[in-house]
Amino acid sequence: MSHLTAKRLKYYREKARMSPAELAALIGVEPTDIIDYETGRVVPDMRIYFKLSHVLDISTDELLVFEKNAEI
Repeated sequence: MSHLTAKRLKYYREKARMSPAELAALIGVEPTDIIDYETGRVVPDMRIYFKLSHVLDISTDELLVFEKNAEI
């Protein structure tokens, strides 16, 4: 996971007003996994990206692709 993708994940989680534990419970991982994703220590597989985008109500593109005019 790129640094920007990790940063966007944290941004969208916080925007959804969720804790790492809440997001983890919704996608079926441990809270420490969310923290590892957000710091870039661990790269989730595509299945996790799809779950994250669904729960956070964003497209996978918003999470994975850097856009010039993106919020993050």
